Order: sequence, then structure tokens, then C-alpha cells
Amino acid sequence: MIDKERGITLLTLVISIVVIFIIGGIAIVTGSNTIKGAQFMKFQAELTMVQSKVNEISAEYQREGKELGCVVTDSRQALEMELKQEALEKSEEVKEVLSEKATARGTTVEELKKGLHLCTKEYLKEALGLEGLERNYMINVEETIIISLEKFEFEGKNYYMLEQIPSSLYNVNYNNQVPESGDFAIETAEIADGYQITIIPKHDQYVSKWQVKYRLKGEKNWQTEEKLVFNVSKPGTYEIQVTHGDEVNLGTKTIAIASKQVDEEGYYLKNLTINGEEKSSTYNPIIPKGFKPLEDRTTGNAVWGDGKKAPSQESVNCGLVIEGKDGSQYVWIPVDGTEIRLSRYTFDDQGKATIQESTAITIEDTTFSETESNVENFKQSVKENGGFYIAKYEASKGSNGKAISIISQTYPASDESTEIKEKMLWNWVNKETAQKACQNLYDSINSDLINSYAWDTAITFIQKNDSNNNNYANKVDGSYTLSAPGTNEDVSCNIYGMSSNCAEWTTENSSDGELTAVYRGGDCKAEIQTTSSRVKSNPSDKKVNVGFRAILYF
Repeated sequence: MIDKERGITLLTLVISIVVIFIIGGIAIVTGSNTIKGAQFMKFQAELTMVQSKVNEISAEYQREGKELGCVVTDSRQALEMELKQEALEKSEEVKEVLSEKATARGTTVEELKKGLHLCTKEYLKEALGLEGLERNYMINVEETIIISLEKFEFEGKNYYMLEQIPSSLYNVNYNNQVPESGDFAIETAEIADGYQITIIPKHDQYVSKWQVKYRLKGEKNWQTEEKLVFNVSKPGTYEIQVTHGDEVNLGTKTIAIASKQVDEEGYYLKNLTINGEEKSSTYNPIIPKGFKPLEDRTTGNAVWGDGKKAPSQESVNCGLVIEGKDGSQYVWIPVDGTEIRLSRYTFDDQGKATIQESTAITIEDTTFSETESNVENFKQSVKENGGFYIAKYEASKGSNGKAISIISQTYPASDESTEIKEKMLWNWVNKETAQKACQNLYDSINSDLINSYAWDTAITFIQKNDSNNNNYANKVDGSYTLSAPGTNEDVSCNIYGMSSNCAEWTTENSSDGELTAVYRGGDCKAEIQTTSSRVKSNPSDKKVNVGFRAILYF
């Protein structure tokens, strides 16, 4: 019995020892996994710390043209870093993440790699104040990409980036714990080719893939940017949204971007060309102070461009338009001295123009001439600046007895008893009133009633550039229908109404007795009066079918 008891006791002891070893082994494995898991969490924390710092400084570095990266001078360390970079290049895990980023950002993996620079832990401590780092990194500060140069192995997988870790703060959907809202700040700066906008998100957790939508106030369509630092070409008031997919929305803000050249509404603060030149030329006209360039595709591709260069010759020939703060619009008439010469012309039945070199033009025993000093100033300006502006529309009545060039908003006065109110077609007007209404319109540019040089040169400009109006000089109206300026179909190179609606007073004079004034152009009341017609009149006459328009010059 004693021996049996001893045998059982020994067996029990052996079993107990085995069980203890098994339990001990399990504890060791479990403890090892716990330690590994803790190390993995520490790895995540370090990645997050570096990523957050790079996100914080990215906008500043781009704005100031700074780079993040270092050069290792110690040969042994340099070789070590080089070998690690070669290993990183071969990592399928890194390739996969970079490929996804490149697709999302509309670029290539190679472009993302070009921006990666070595940042040792010592360098990051010195440059960014990041203490206690255990790893070295490859960092693209512009694209806010960080990659650990040393891999972390966990549960059979190699980790280098936050994007690989589903449960990291990188995943904004994790357990639906990320707040749906937040805030953001906006910084702006004027740069060589426009304006730089920097978005600074303010959110409780780290989100890598912010999306920015923006548009000029009043525009219908939003533009989209995947970067927090981007450029726009125009000043003005911008609406900006910052989101992450459908999960996070930081709201919408507005920011007014002013310029040394233009105000927030796009009106020029001084006389300048679209690309910033202070000297005008035929195909790069000055935009006067208080005006802004206006795209008008009514009769062609008349676009000023993005402001980086002069408008194309094709655009100029379509009739570039400017608009003043009073809503008045004017069209640039280029005068290169060869294709288009500033002159007074006569036109034959086919519209062929003949330059009249003499100061006087004789037609049927009547002499037509320009004698005012303002006309000489105009001619000199065109020679120096390569062109002039003509009112886009027949004049409407503005405030303080001044002419405006707009699409009139009410039906014209059909008889002299009707009061001509503001923004109505200004007919029933004598020559003197018309000329005074065109002078001193703006403090940045000269203005006057249109003269015969400007009228005839505008006809030759239209005939040269509008294939549908190559005999515009002989076009007639004869509709007997008076219209508000800009509402009928008589438009060429963005200029309205020279061959229709009202005939128009000019500064030209006639030698015919009391009929010393001259009006030009097509006339809705006259079946045979053409665009190039000269009609003699008493300067005090007021007629339903006679109006006027202004010109601008420097």
C-alpha cells in the first residue's frame, strides 16, 4: 500500500510538473504576444506623432519653399541608410499604399517617390523637436507621406506606414468614433502667377485624405483639390468647403482674396495689362483702373486668358471686352498700323475701304473734317498704345448726365414727350449734350464722343475679322423698329448696333451751311442708310432715331 501510494504520488508529481511547464509555456507565449502587441501600439503611436507633425508643417514648408530632409555624412551610417532605402524600394506593402495614393491624387507613384527625402531620427529631433523616436523615416512633406525606414513585423506582416493599419487613427471610420464636424483656417498669399490658398484643418483626430472644394462666389460649379495648399489665378471672394468623403465635413467658409493689381471683385486698381505690363500694345491692351476684363463669347472666343500672358491675337480679333464699375462695357479695337490702320475711310459698294489721307473728305460737294484738338490727342494715343476702346452699345442715360454702355433695361422713348430715365436708350439728344455726356467718364482714361477715325477703323476691324460681315460698311437696318441697346441681332466682334437701331452723333463736322454736325451708321427709320453713311444735320436737332456712343483712349 505504501509503495502504491508512493507510485501514485510520484506520477502525480510528474504530471504536475508537466502541467506547470505547459502552463508556463502558455504564459510565456501569451506574455510574448502581449509584449509584441504593446510594441506594435508604440510603433503606431510613433507613426502618428511623425505624421501629425508633417501634416502640421506641410503648408508652411510649401508656402515658404522649405524642404524636409537630411544628408548623412558618416560613411558607415550612410551605407546603412542606403541599404534600408533599397529594401524599402522593394517592399510590396509600400508599393501598394503609394499606388493607391497616386491614383487618389491624380499623379504617379514615381512622382510621389521623387518627393521622399531621408529624415533620420536625430534630424527629426533637431529640425522638428520630435523626441524619443526609435526609427528613421522617408518623408514627402508636400504630399504628407511618411514611411518608416525600418519595418515592423507583426502577425506575419511587415508594416511601414499608418495606412497599413486598419485600427490606427488613419482610418477615420474606425468604430465611428471620429467627429463628423470640426473647423479649418484659411491663409492666402499672392504669388507670381496668382494666389496661394492654404487650408489648416482643425479636427480632434488625424485625417490624411482631406478634400477641398472651392469656387468664386457667384459661380455655379465647384473646383476640387486633394491638397491643402493650392493655387488660384484670380482674386475675389471664394467659397471653400473641407471634407473627408461623406464622414467628415468641416463646413463652408468664404475668404476675400485681394490683390495689389485688382480688388476683390476683380476691378483693376491701376492701369495694367492682363499679364501685369504697364505699357499697352495692340495685342496686349491696358485694362483701365476701375475696369475688369470680361469674357464674352457672343461672336467668338474673346477671352483674356489666365493672366499669365497676353491674350492671343485670335481673342483680340474677336473683340475683347472690359466692364467698368458702372456696368458699362467697351470693346478693344486693335490698331497695328498694317492690317488695321487708324484712318478715315470711304467704302465702295462691296465694302472695300479706301484710306483718306487728307484731313478733309469731299462727298457730293460737302466737305467732312475733324478739327477738334481732342481728336489729335486720340490719334496720338492710338499710335502709342496700339488701339482704343469703343462702347459696346449705343449710349444709355447714366447718372449725373453721363453716358453708360449697357444693355438698356426699359423700352426706348418713341417720342420726345417721353422722359428718358436712367438706363434707357439715350435718343432725343443734340450733339452738344451727347459730347458732354461722353467726356470725363472715368478718372483713369480719356473719353469722348466717337469720332470719324474711330468709327471707320471699327468698320474695317469688323470686316477683316467677321466673315459674316465682310461688307459691314453697307449693311442697313430699315426695320422701323426701335430697340433697347444690345437686344437686337446686330452684333459683330462684340460691338452692337453700328448698322442698326439709332444713327449716332460723331465729332465730325460738315461744311454745309447750318448742317454742320454729322451722324453715322445704320438707322431703323431709313431704308438706305448704311453703317458707313455720313448724314449732315443741325447740331441742335433731336431725333428719335439718333443716339450716340463713347470711346475710351489713354
